[in-house]
Amino acid sequence: MRRFASRVPLECRIGVRDGVRWGKYLMRLYLESRGFKEVAWRSKTPVNMGSGVNEILKEWASMVGDEDIARVVREAGFEPPSRQHAYLYKVMVGLGAQPPEPCSDERSRCPVCGRCLQGRHCRFCGASLDRGGQVMVFTGDYL
Repeated sequence: MRRFASRVPLECRIGVRDGVRWGKYLMRLYLESRGFKEVAWRSKTPVNMGSGVNEILKEWASMVGDEDIARVVREAGFEPPSRQHAYLYKVMVGLGAQPPEPCSDERSRCPVCGRCLQGRHCRFCGASLDRGGQVMVFTGDYL
């Protein structure tokens, strides 16, 4: 499939329809020809929309109080970027796990939680750095 996809001309992979530029153009044309016009030309939506993830995140946030956030600060040594982070910390500790130790290498330290980055990603708090060094981390603000 990968070999086939790489041989498909660019104009079949990306096309313009009704003034809108569409990726996966050939697949969309095929779906439309099979009677799935609504599916073929639907707008792209983030994975969290419509999947129920936002509801789970809201639930997690509602299960955290100020004392839980203070616990993360006290025990893990950083301000959690969201209530969801505090909830996951609460679950982790409740299962008997402990957070990783803070990173001793200044160049590899996560700017959010202080743990060691793996590449440009923190496996503890989920923060990542883009190529320019900009920090990206879930904050729960969009809920």
